[in-house]
This record gives sequence, C-alpha cells and structure tokens, in this order.
Amino acid sequence: MDLQDQQEIHNEQVEDELYRAYLDCLFLDREQIQDILAQTQTYESAYQAAINLLEHMKLDPNLASLNLPDTQTLTPKQLPLYLDSLHRALWRLYKRGKQVDFLQSIQQELSYLLPKLWQAPQEQNQQLKKLKSHLLENAERFGNRSLAATLNLPTETGFSTILKAVDQSLAKAWPKQLGLIISQDQALIQQILANSNVSGIDWQVFSNVSEALQGKFYQDPSMLIITLDQPRFSLDRLLDTFSYSEAIAVVHDMASVQEKMLPGRISHILEEKWLSRFLSGLIQRNLLQRWRDARFRKLDFLTGLSSLIGISEKYQQLQELVARLKGPMCVAILDLPLLSEIEKQEGPYLTGEWLKSFGRFLGGSLRGSDWVGHWSPDKFILLLPQTNIQGAVIALERTLDKMKREHPLPLDGDDPQRVLFRAGITMADSQMSFEQVLFEGYQQLKQARSQPANQILAYDANALETALRPHILLLDDDTIIQEMLRFIFSREGYEITQLMDGSQVLETLEKKPVSLVVLDLKMPGMDGFEVLEKIRSQRQYDNLPVVILSSMKGESDLERGFELGADDFIHKPFSPTELVIRAKRFLR
Repeated sequence: MDLQDQQEIHNEQVEDELYRAYLDCLFLDREQIQDILAQTQTYESAYQAAINLLEHMKLDPNLASLNLPDTQTLTPKQLPLYLDSLHRALWRLYKRGKQVDFLQSIQQELSYLLPKLWQAPQEQNQQLKKLKSHLLENAERFGNRSLAATLNLPTETGFSTILKAVDQSLAKAWPKQLGLIISQDQALIQQILANSNVSGIDWQVFSNVSEALQGKFYQDPSMLIITLDQPRFSLDRLLDTFSYSEAIAVVHDMASVQEKMLPGRISHILEEKWLSRFLSGLIQRNLLQRWRDARFRKLDFLTGLSSLIGISEKYQQLQELVARLKGPMCVAILDLPLLSEIEKQEGPYLTGEWLKSFGRFLGGSLRGSDWVGHWSPDKFILLLPQTNIQGAVIALERTLDKMKREHPLPLDGDDPQRVLFRAGITMADSQMSFEQVLFEGYQQLKQARSQPANQILAYDANALETALRPHILLLDDDTIIQEMLRFIFSREGYEITQLMDGSQVLETLEKKPVSLVVLDLKMPGMDGFEVLEKIRSQRQYDNLPVVILSSMKGESDLERGFELGADDFIHKPFSPTELVIRAKRFLR
C-alpha cells in the first residue's frame, strides 16, 4: 500500500515503515480517547442521577432531619463529598430501624453512584488537553495533515471530533479487506451495497453459496453478509470454510425468522428496515476489531520478543523508572541490511529460524536490565536504561565483535566488507514520547546507512558531548564567588548551573540530572542547611554528592552539615586546585 499517496505525507523524513509504526501508536491513543469519553459520559449520567435522587429525598417528610441542601449550590467537587457524608448519615438511621427498606435502597444507589463521581470533568478535560497536545506534535512530526488540521482548529475541539479525525486517519491506512454478499434478492443486494459503503473494504456479490465457495480471492473475507434464502446446510458450510469471518444475516422481518433457519455461527441479525442505521457501524466496528487484534499483540509471533506495541509499553515503564532515578536512557534501532540476501539463499523458513536465534543472541549480549524488541523483519529496537550515548556505543560495538565470533551471518564466503548490522542511537529524556524517540532514532539509522562499512553506528555528537560532561549545580549568593566557581569548573570542561538562593533547588534538579552540588551555608531566605535538608528529603537524591563551601568554621556547623548528609566540607577562603581535586572524587 502506498501510504504516501493516501496520507499526503509532506515530511520527506517519514518513510512508510516509520509511518505505519506511528499509526500503531495512534491506535493506542484512540483507545485512550475512548476511555476518557466513556468516563465523561459515565460522570454526566451519574451526576444527573445523584441530583435527581437528592430532589426525590427532599420530598420525603421522614428525611427532613437530614437538612438536605439546595442541589444548585453543590459544585461538582462538593457533590461526592456531600453524598459520602449522607451515606454515613443514612446508615445511622438504618441502624435505628427507621424505614429500613427505603433507606437500604437509597444506600445501594449511593454506593453505585459515588465511585463514578470522584473524577470531575475538569480532570478529564486536563487528560484530553494533554493527549491533544501529544496527538498534534506527532501529527506534525509524521506529516498527518488531516489530523493536524482538525487539532489546529481555532474553536475548542471536543472528544467526539478528535475521535472522528483519528478514525479517519486510521481508516485510510487499514489494509484493504474483502467482504462477501450472498443473496438471491437483487433489490436487497442493492440496498445492502448502498448502506455498506465503508472505506477499507471491497465487496463481491454472489447469488448462492456454491458460487462464493468456488471464487478465487486474494485473501479470506473479513465479513459475510447473507440472507436466509439459502439452504441451512450450505450456510453452515460457508461459515465453517471462512471461520474467522464476521457474519451478518439480513432478514425482511425478524418475527418470521425461525431458529432452524439460522446457521450455527452468526454474529448479528439485522432487519432490512434498520440497514441504513446500523450496517455501516457494524462494518466499521469489525474493521477496528481486526486492526486491534493485529496491532495489540505485545509479542512478535516470529521471534517471541516484544512487538512494537509491547516495546512502546516497556519504554513508558522504563521512562518512569529512569525519571525517578535521574539517569540517562538510550534507544537504538538496529537494522540487518543483508536479511533479503539471507532469505534468497536460505529460504523463508531458515531465515525465520536465524532471526529467532539472532533475537536470543541480542538479549544474551546485553545487560539483564536492557530490553530487546522486534519491529519489522529486518529491524530490532533496543531499550538501554541507565545508559548514555557513550555506553550505548560501547555496548553495540561489543555486540558486533561477539556476533562476528559467535553468530555470523548464514551467507557463503567471508567478505570483510559485509555490514552485519547498522544502528541509530538516540537519547530519551523523561519528556520524550515513544513516537518522538522512534522518529529520531530512525533518522540516525538513515544516517548510519549512508556511512562506510567501518562506521555502522550513528548518533548525535552533541548528545554524546553533553552526556560526557558532568553537570555541577552551584548555590552561593556572593556574585564574586559565583564567577570564580564558574570559571574554575568551566575550565575543567564541566557544565555549570548557578543559583543565588535555594528556593528553586528541587525544581532545578528535576529539569536535568546533576552530578554534584556545591553549596554555601550563608544565603538569604533559605540557608544552606535547609537546602541540604530539602535535597536529602527526596529519596531519589540519596546518592547525589553535596559539597559544602562555607566560611563557617565552628565544630557545631561542621557536625550539623555531615549529619544532614553532606559528603564534604571545604572552608573559605579555599584553594581552587584543592576544590577541583576534592570535587573530582565525586565526578568519576
């Protein structure tokens, strides 16, 4: 399928393979939109039911002692809190034996409504806003013009509009499906065709089952629409032959249908008068389900490794872990350029067996914390947590050396110019979506393909340089000392961030990993001891080195600094050489 024609891709960096991966991830976003939409509808119906219940309770004179409030004064945030207290009050009345059956029925209804009211629409709107931003970034990155245009509308775009735009994007990319219509009623056939015009499915019409079974199809049909003017045994044979096809029976009048007329396996029965209302929806749902079944497999059927969907889920888990630990993570996309040559020589079966063994080899060559997934026949994705660019390069170079010794390509001859694999490496921070990492890694892989045979890896050189430079956070309110410290550490090649007070220390640490904190004790507002205590109160900074640099020389200050978790204490005035030597102990 030529996705470039169907989607009008304007970004030349997006190839079909990468765009299909984007669509797989887009389908996951679609599921999330549906969940948010369902939560919103559930909340709205529960909210109205709760208001009606309170109004009904006001009319009962036996509940006058509860002093039920005016429902118009209850905000969405107050309503579940009030209903929770009301639930307990009704329980006390129930224990006293007053109107037992009536109170019990109200309590049951409150127990049903309360869980549906805790998440207010504002929170769901926040979820949608965040998801909408994510969808827009990826639509622009991968060249999905139609979806980007919808998301960029000047008016507020609601759940349903976004869901419809996503469905249109996915529908254009669905593999073409085949559908069969089997009926002797020509007028009914025309009516079925008029109401089954759904993008993504080709229909073939047959007057009887025998003709349909003798047909030569390019694939098994995904949907069968039949009428009951065929013999029962013929319909059973048809459904047994196409056992994975969705089957819909169309009848003139449901009341005239007898059980003995129905085949053994039928998905839906639809009256002729409802064709215009329901048929296209049933077909669309079937196409979505087939897409879901194909795309939601988290394991690759060939290698047993994680599929693209499985690796995206694992990426999110590792991203959260790495964000808490404030460490780096790399993603590598690995390409096997000689796979087609291997298949030509070995055949598809042996090539598949070699791919399985290669997947196991990759897993065994990396650390236990690393993750390997199979994206497409000739591509693997590696997740390398707690690894910077330099570490990823070393790991892949060692893997290549090991591959030459232990897992050579099954090809005749020994050509030293053969490239066993190529890889594009990218750094993944806590804010990067899986689609963005995939996109950037793919661009690095394209660069690796254009390099000589002895240069199989491509990565951002700036990211490598940044990853290798320790990052030092300096806290001192004295501008002269700040400039001196910046000069001393910058001369050593370290990256420097400076703060004049400690109120923003946690926010700064959150933004970017820090290798060392150099801290003055005498600062306005929050002093150095409070800053140190604030840092050590966060478990993720337990191993972050903190050096105190202060003119305070009292033993009590020294003792308190070490008790709060300082790693070193240097007195002012200080020797720049001594400061650098002592700091380097923590920067190895």
